[in-house]
Amino acid sequence: AAASAGLYFHSSIPARAAANPRIKSIETFPLIYPTIGRFKFFEGPKGRATGRPAVLVKVTAENGVVGWGQSVPIPKWSYETLETVDSTINHYLAPELLGLNPADQEAIEAVLRSNIAPSFSTGQPICKAGIDLALADLNGKLQKQGWWDKIWLQPAAGDAGGAVGAALVAAHMYKSQPRALNGAA
Repeated sequence: AAASAGLYFHSSIPARAAANPRIKSIETFPLIYPTIGRFKFFEGPKGRATGRPAVLVKVTAENGVVGWGQSVPIPKWSYETLETVDSTINHYLAPELLGLNPADQEAIEAVLRSNIAPSFSTGQPICKAGIDLALADLNGKLQKQGWWDKIWLQPAAGDAGGAVGAALVAAHMYKSQPRALNGAA
């Protein structure tokens, strides 16, 4: 099975090549945000708490529309780390994805499969998931449709809102947004 789920393209959203701008840039924002309490998967080599790693992925189209995704590598659960996800996207996947139509499922899959091939494993699925999610977001915005209304994603078992937490931390760290949720200070 392919490592990526193909979320960036839904059958009800036509891949109109001429209508879609090309991918202009792909940026990554690696971060570690603090957790409250003990989570054995978020501990360092000596059992010390390290926080929750996440790499936010920003895909920008030529017309300025932006899609966001997130990869959450956990070294105690998988072989992927914050550093490998960041490096793989920046050095191997992003350069090959630039200039492609974000809705061209076949071309995107070819890049994801050929540049980081499945060998003994599925080929960095956590890394590729962040790109998949960013492209799903971007394509929904480009088609002026919410892809989230058309598909169902199983929530991560035990996630407990970690993705929302990562987004809030990133907004605070990279966009100087206040640390507030729903207007609460």
